[in-house]
Amino acid sequence: MNIKKDKNGTYYFVISAGFNSSGKRRQIKRTGFKTQKEAKEQYLHIQNELADEKFVDPSSVTFESFLEKWKKRKRNQIEESTYIRYERLCRLHILPAIGKMKLQKINSLTVQNLIDTLTSEHGFARKSCLLVTTVIKDVFRNAIKEGLVKINPVQDIDLPKASSVEMVIWDQEDID
Repeated sequence: MNIKKDKNGTYYFVISAGFNSSGKRRQIKRTGFKTQKEAKEQYLHIQNELADEKFVDPSSVTFESFLEKWKKRKRNQIEESTYIRYERLCRLHILPAIGKMKLQKINSLTVQNLIDTLTSEHGFARKSCLLVTTVIKDVFRNAIKEGLVKINPVQDIDLPKASSVEMVIWDQEDID
């Protein structure tokens, strides 16, 4: 086991994970463990995943691939009409904008730009933008649970203000 202490007093390790398709050596490095025991537990966990070929490198997961996994899980938890609405939003607006991006590269600015674009170019109202952020926030909540990312980039997103529509009341002439 190759667990070492760095100059900050925290522990880290590097695991050799074989070679990638182009023949380059693959290494998995984890840092910031407060105790050697924590580092050892994570080291053994990753070693077991590598042995079982279940290890997923967090830096290689795209939003689109994780979204597909999220949708399969979500389908059994929500009403069919809600699922259809989520599916449509993802297909038409979310995936074209951030689908090919790596999960770890998506930040608050990326999501804010998506919301701003949906508002200005597609005429999305506050409620529609809220639905988009709900989907993205839940996807990242699941990614945090699985250890693929550390923070949810949807936390500090500014939504457009709610538009007030003036009601038009028909008089008898309009009714006729």
